[in-house]
Amino acid sequence: MRQSSVVSSGDTDTAQPLFGEGLVLMVYGPSGFAGHPLPSRGTVVIGRERGADVAVDDTQVSRNHAALHVGIDLRVEDLGSANGTRVCGRVVAARTPIEVGLGDPIQMGGHVFVVQRAPTGERLRRVHRADYLTDRIEEECARDETFSIVRVAADGERAHEALSVLARELRPRDVIASYDSADHAAMLPDTGAELAALLVERIKARLVERELGARIAAVTYPEDGRSVDALIGALNERLTGRPPRATGSVVIASASMHAVYAHADRVAQTDVNVLIVGETGVGKDVLARHLHAASARAEKPFQRVNCAALSEQALAAELFGDAARAGGRPGALEVADGGTVYLDGISELPLSIQSRLVEVIESGAVRREGGIDSRPVRVRFVGSTDRDLEAAVARGAFRADLFYRIDCVRITIPPLRERSEEILPLARHFLSLRTDRSDLTASAAHALIGYPWPGNVRELNNVLERAALLASGPTIDLRHLPTERMRSVLRVVESAAPPRPAMLTPEKAAERERIVEALAATAGNQSHASRMLGIARTTLIARIEEYGIPRPRKR
Repeated sequence: MRQSSVVSSGDTDTAQPLFGEGLVLMVYGPSGFAGHPLPSRGTVVIGRERGADVAVDDTQVSRNHAALHVGIDLRVEDLGSANGTRVCGRVVAARTPIEVGLGDPIQMGGHVFVVQRAPTGERLRRVHRADYLTDRIEEECARDETFSIVRVAADGERAHEALSVLARELRPRDVIASYDSADHAAMLPDTGAELAALLVERIKARLVERELGARIAAVTYPEDGRSVDALIGALNERLTGRPPRATGSVVIASASMHAVYAHADRVAQTDVNVLIVGETGVGKDVLARHLHAASARAEKPFQRVNCAALSEQALAAELFGDAARAGGRPGALEVADGGTVYLDGISELPLSIQSRLVEVIESGAVRREGGIDSRPVRVRFVGSTDRDLEAAVARGAFRADLFYRIDCVRITIPPLRERSEEILPLARHFLSLRTDRSDLTASAAHALIGYPWPGNVRELNNVLERAALLASGPTIDLRHLPTERMRSVLRVVESAAPPRPAMLTPEKAAERERIVEALAATAGNQSHASRMLGIARTTLIARIEEYGIPRPRKR
């Protein structure tokens, strides 16, 4: 996908040619917020094909999915896509262009597209997606030169205006990106803490002048961290006033999960229904509870319903209540009035239950099983699934009308194997919950990182619970890990481990252990490991040779 959007920075020297008649297509998806200027007249093709005018990385989007026709009006046409195009929740008939207005949400797969007018008479600058910013921060860390990151998170109906305020204060070479329409960050090369603090004060003053509510914070390399995750974690802590999250079975230590929770924090301030998607065990339940706790509904009940665990009859009574019980029994929808109903495994709902849920969402009232009267309820629905709901809709296993009403905002949680930097922090967190043994030997750490974790965070939790029970000493070693399940990884680790050098001083032995752990934590990436250790890469290579440390393969 083209990685940039455009925003006004306030100067008046140029820009109208970028936009033609001043329209921009904003693209909002799981990986961030981006956008594209539209021509004054013509057709713009959207799809997964690299040659598309607006290309998106989304398996639910067809290669040439839809077209925007720009002229005296604005029309969208579905080009015969596999999963359809929706405007304001309504399905667009294939090959039949329909008129859309500015601000109308156009949904294709997991992405939402909105056409809006750009400010006129002002210089425009590029706004990148969050993953692009992460890559640039990593490059700056590799340069080992000072730089700063500033982040602005705005609130209220005019939150989108904070982006223009931030853009006005930046230099042309600064990199700006958006996590969503009200949460933005900028990377400032060759900028120390003092200059970053001055910039923060200027932006605060501009926000106050425009009566915009927003939080703003800055961090600087290397004072606040030497890696992407350390810097983003410190930035998030300063912005929210909270330390890095450690909620139940989730510790957030990766850029991808910081983006997920930043997205969730923004969504929590609205009343829209949410669909959480991810493999089994990734932490969908924890995120659902976080959405509730971070919302204005936090003081109201949170009701979790396991859609796969109950029979159809029991599930109906659990959700809607049972009038036949003595005195009547309220269901989860009534109990959660004003709060959140979490439908865990929503893809497993029987069709009859799905139909009744659509009625509840549309009418705002619930009727108990066996009852006559309806009772008003106001709840937010959060659903979760590890299945492809669009495919279920296509084969008739899931109602399209319920899908559209739940999938207002989708949050996708990446599997643990795609955020391996969280494995060791999670492992130590799980150990700390059960025992005072929270340390891992280098070989155990290497094995944990090398294992693909098909059961994700839940499986890691179970493995560490078992290890805590088996270990009698102060550390967790290879012998405490499940050999049958992790056989191939353990075999590689054991065969690669050389005899520990016998004549090392205690200081050198400790340094060797730190290097082994850093290499394990970075999957053998020497550049990343050297930054983690705070030493030059050439020094790291020399120590590897000196201490006889095997070089694990990069994944």
